[in-house]
Amino acid sequence: MIAGAERILGAAALGGISGLFGGLFGIGGGVLAIPLLGLIYGLHQQMAQGTVLVMVVPNVLFGLWGYRRRVGVDLRIGMTLALTATLSTYPAAHLATRLDPHGLRLAFAAFLALLAGLIAYRTRRAAAIVPARPPLRWQWTALVGIAGGIVSGLFGSAARLSCRRP
Repeated sequence: MIAGAERILGAAALGGISGLFGGLFGIGGGVLAIPLLGLIYGLHQQMAQGTVLVMVVPNVLFGLWGYRRRVGVDLRIGMTLALTATLSTYPAAHLATRLDPHGLRLAFAAFLALLAGLIAYRTRRAAAIVPARPPLRWQWTALVGIAGGIVSGLFGSAARLSCRRP
């Protein structure tokens, strides 16, 4: 019985830490929770990704509320992202549930490493004296939404609950 209580307390702590990082950095706490569910709880990649989806909805709603109230949100870009990401998430999620869990976990790790490298490079470059390029027009947001939907579908940061497990 104590082992069950420890698992629940551990999951509660993981949820709290994931929410903290999600709110602080504007990322899904799943970036932290998915690998830890695999490492600590022994869940395979698809089950960890699906399990994290339960925490995503309330986190997104509270995060949106806070950002909109304090700094604002560009609803035109946000709605474009929502629509295009939604359209591309399902096929990617359908594919992800059919992939080998071990290979998917390695792909997730590679994706995180690539993302970390890109962020570090852009941040370092921005700190140097580099002329800024003009921002893209908001219409390009659809491509970002499609890419985000594919990544969400593959790595579990968006709705995969409607997909069957293999």
